[in-house]
Amino acid sequence: MFIKYRISELKIIFLIFSIPFLMGLGVDLYVPSLPAITEYFSTTSGQVQQTISLYMLGYGIGQFLLGIVSDASGRKIVLRSCSIIFTLSSFACFEFAYSIHVLQFLRLMQGLSVAGLAVVARAMIVDVFDGKNLYKYTNYFGLSWSLGPILGPIIGGYLATYFGWKSNFIFFTIYGLTVTLISLTSFKETNKSIIPYNQAFNIKSISRVILNPIFMGYTLIGGIGYAAIVYFNVIGPFLLQSKFGLTTVQYGYVALLLGAGYFLGSLLNKSTVNKNGSVNNLHFGLLICLASSLLMLSLNLLDNVIIYIIITLIFIIFLGVGFIVPNTLVNSMKVFPAKAGTASSLFGTFTGVIVSIISWYASHSNSMSIFNTAMNYILLITVCILVMWFIQFTLKRDRVHE
Repeated sequence: MFIKYRISELKIIFLIFSIPFLMGLGVDLYVPSLPAITEYFSTTSGQVQQTISLYMLGYGIGQFLLGIVSDASGRKIVLRSCSIIFTLSSFACFEFAYSIHVLQFLRLMQGLSVAGLAVVARAMIVDVFDGKNLYKYTNYFGLSWSLGPILGPIIGGYLATYFGWKSNFIFFTIYGLTVTLISLTSFKETNKSIIPYNQAFNIKSISRVILNPIFMGYTLIGGIGYAAIVYFNVIGPFLLQSKFGLTTVQYGYVALLLGAGYFLGSLLNKSTVNKNGSVNNLHFGLLICLASSLLMLSLNLLDNVIIYIIITLIFIIFLGVGFIVPNTLVNSMKVFPAKAGTASSLFGTFTGVIVSIISWYASHSNSMSIFNTAMNYILLITVCILVMWFIQFTLKRDRVHE
């Protein structure tokens, strides 16, 4: 194995697998417990759903801010501080969250800390590996992340059923404590190119990326695509458990199936992108999401809606998102190949903020019906298609003026 710097290979590999898995678990583990949390705090579903919005807001903003700290102060300090904050905030969620507002604040802190861990894990791969191993462990990172949304709901569903909703945060605490112990024991700094803060936070470079319409267009589509998944995570437990009578464990299996849909879409995209091209695959993802949303809307014409049909249509949307998100990331990075680090962190930040806004909207809207769910999906995908047309128009205009 080609390793640039002599550090504990086993610990690096553990972190490369464990941190992205935690990123995927951050929302999906406790999603089946949302109705139970609502009942526990005697609050509204909207207040509980905002715990997801605030988590994603922290996750989005944290990637940008802590990415700068990681470049200027090193990976180790960010890894250690964020793992400790995540562990303490997870512990506080089940021990000191006496009101929904305290839980909301703690979820914001969890999002910020997971963002720091995510930034460090991505950067460590580049710091430590090169050649084929760089691509190998980058793929492992993506695979581990994708397993979180698949396994998280079923793990969380069983934990909540047998031990109550607080057990999800006990799980987070143990997980965070494990990462903390690894980071505190014989972990050496991997960033050998520490740069000053004024270079890490380059306003001119950042503004150039933000003001580029092509980059922002693809970022908006990618953010909305990922939000389409989180949107159902926000409303799904209430829609399927309260309206259709599913148990927490049954919803966990449904969420597992939907997560597998996204995973399958990602695999199909990976196997066809070289032949079809990333833009064509992106178009395909948008079209099947729109078609599935329109079919969902037509269910309102039926007297009795079969739950399996709804789940199938949501599965297709998740599969379509598996084509959308990877291709928007790739195409946004192509705009600034020499500023891939800055572009990547901004893509992650804006994605988190977009998801936070849309999940906040879901928590305040009357989405607990098939009609409203379908209409919201149609609205989201239509915006993506319009932005895609704008991108293509801008690219054609720029070619004419060259």
